[in-house]
Amino acid sequence: MDDEVLGSMRIHTNAHRPLPLESSLELPEHYTGLRLCEATRLSVGRSPNSSVVRNALFKAFYLFTMQQEIDWMVVTGRSPVDRIYDGLLFEDVLEKNTFYPMHHVANLPHRVMSFAPSEAQALWKAKEHPLYRFVFETHHPDIDVTHESVFHPESFIASLPPMHHQPERRHAFPFI
Repeated sequence: MDDEVLGSMRIHTNAHRPLPLESSLELPEHYTGLRLCEATRLSVGRSPNSSVVRNALFKAFYLFTMQQEIDWMVVTGRSPVDRIYDGLLFEDVLEKNTFYPMHHVANLPHRVMSFAPSEAQALWKAKEHPLYRFVFETHHPDIDVTHESVFHPESFIASLPPMHHQPERRHAFPFI
């Protein structure tokens, strides 16, 4: 391994603030009061292994949502990325196959889709989904979302040397 970044995904929960997509679209009422988690900025480098990297990111996303007892995984996707989420059996939260302008990403049209992580194992097994074995039957020790492995911005900031002048702290880190 050469320490090269192969891919990334940002994960936001609604534990302390609304999801990023909620600045552009009001979610249907049946999501109110539930634990939601939005994956944003999926990025995978172009390589022969890009689909494996993408699958590993989705596995980490899924494991995180199960660990945090999330009710719904929520994503937005432009065309043709939305087809990836179709393939994962995400469903549109509003009108089927409809794209909505997302204000937080220059009004680019995205589909807004969701998936209940608690249903993934049974659903993917019943549908003989290609990710079933990868997610549920293959151990990947490098995919670790346990509490000890998750980055904690509070400890990172506390570990920094003190500044002479402490400016107002504005954290760019998503808090879980």
